[in-house]
Amino acid sequence: MERLAEAGIQTAFYICPARRFQPEWREKYHIAEISNVNGQLHFVVFFKPGEEILIEADRPRLPHRSLSELHQELQMMEEREAEIEKRLDEAVQGIPLLEQAYREIVSEYQYYMARQAGIPEASEKVIVLEGYVPADRENKLTEYLENTSVYYFREEVDPTDKNVPILLKNNKFARLFEPIGKLFSLPAYHELDLTPFFAPFFMLFFGFCLGDAGYGLLVLLAATIFKKRLKPEMRSLVTLAQFLGGATVLMGIVTGTFFGINLLDTGYTITAHSLEFFRQQNVPAEILEKITSLVNHHFSARDEYLAALQNTLGPETLTKYKSILTRYAESDFRIINYFRFIMLDSMGIFTLSLIVGAIQIIFGMCLKAANLIIQRGFKYALSTFGWIWIILSIAFFMLGSKAGWFSLESVKPVFYACLGVGGVLVFFFNNPDKNVFTRVGLGIWDSYGVVTGIFGDLLSYIRLFALAMSSSILGFVFNAISLQLLNIPYIGWLFFILLLAAGHTLNLLLSALGSFVHPMRLTFVEFYKNAGFAGGGKEYKPFSKLTTNT
Repeated sequence: MERLAEAGIQTAFYICPARRFQPEWREKYHIAEISNVNGQLHFVVFFKPGEEILIEADRPRLPHRSLSELHQELQMMEEREAEIEKRLDEAVQGIPLLEQAYREIVSEYQYYMARQAGIPEASEKVIVLEGYVPADRENKLTEYLENTSVYYFREEVDPTDKNVPILLKNNKFARLFEPIGKLFSLPAYHELDLTPFFAPFFMLFFGFCLGDAGYGLLVLLAATIFKKRLKPEMRSLVTLAQFLGGATVLMGIVTGTFFGINLLDTGYTITAHSLEFFRQQNVPAEILEKITSLVNHHFSARDEYLAALQNTLGPETLTKYKSILTRYAESDFRIINYFRFIMLDSMGIFTLSLIVGAIQIIFGMCLKAANLIIQRGFKYALSTFGWIWIILSIAFFMLGSKAGWFSLESVKPVFYACLGVGGVLVFFFNNPDKNVFTRVGLGIWDSYGVVTGIFGDLLSYIRLFALAMSSSILGFVFNAISLQLLNIPYIGWLFFILLLAAGHTLNLLLSALGSFVHPMRLTFVEFYKNAGFAGGGKEYKPFSKLTTNT
């Protein structure tokens, strides 16, 4: 090309479909064919400066550099890459030295800061350092101090001192939940650490909110597979994920959901085998005779089955024997027969969320009483015990009357007596340091706050039901839409798999986020409030020397 340019000959490259190439172009211009690939003709035209070229064809964009230049540049880059890799290999060998230097610098800095924290005395000839050490490590510290030229003295920590650092001590299970508790606050030195007390509830609430046994199984398997591949300091979080996944499997069975599939409505059929179980459970013969008309009749959903039983037996009889008649009806899938009896419908899940909430609230109030006993004495906890007694009394008499154990009218004096005992504790022992009239006023004010607060707190637990339902419904919707895609000819199965995987992945991620956030909210607001948690503790970070990892 350079030689042609020196000779005063210019070139122009063209490309066009072979069928559109005009033969007269060869007669009019100096044309050389380069290639003909897939019906596309590449050719070049040689012409003198100033000559006009009238050819209706595309002119390709030519590279700025030749192929040989590109090969040469590639070779230079490969050599440069090899040189960089060699330097990186040499630098890697210096990482242990850098880490050691880092630890030495940090240790020197910490030592300097510790000296600066000391209080100079005796014309700055003596430095006084104050610190804290856990009781189980005192002997090691004492031995060290005895072997050094320092004077020291020890004293017991004042329980009311707010500056005492906090070192949590829990069993292996509760330690998994310590990072969650630290997101809110560490307990004050003088109060109970609530981590072991909220841990089972948090695990239960997570499973409740995610509410799908299939999703829980995925979380459990993924955590188990990746646990051994992670660093030791990260394994505790994966172990926590294993517990949360296991709780989700259990609660998914209770809610009757597996990857959006409703396990509750998997068919109900009364068979001869079912009748035999009914007899073993002492179902009266007249009832068995009535339901013989339903034998071998298939019902696809529980509501249909219960409606048929109600029409046959009547509402009162069905209520009495409902659990037995639903437990031993055969499912379309034999394996589900073993655990379907523990599955709840939507109203049952709603009720369960309130029951679990009430249990945690009362449990929190018991912890509040225990905290008051530890911090101030038994008499300061009597008012809290009064509220616990009132709540439990109301629950016992109302539920007992509804269950038919007794008539509320017949036990009304006992009921009022129980309320009176609780009322005395609430109105006359809410603050033993005050006079009687002040206590009554404080009791009235406290009553307003407790009554409205408990109802508000209890209603907050409905979020467990709402999140469980939303997860199940979204999974069901993705299943339904995916099944419709199977009607597409030839490639419907591909769209079915893609939408099913994408939909359930999205549902799992969104539900898992909500399942983590909302139990935290119930823990840090409702539970901590009823437990009287103050918080505000600062973490124990002992002064120590960084050692080399081997």
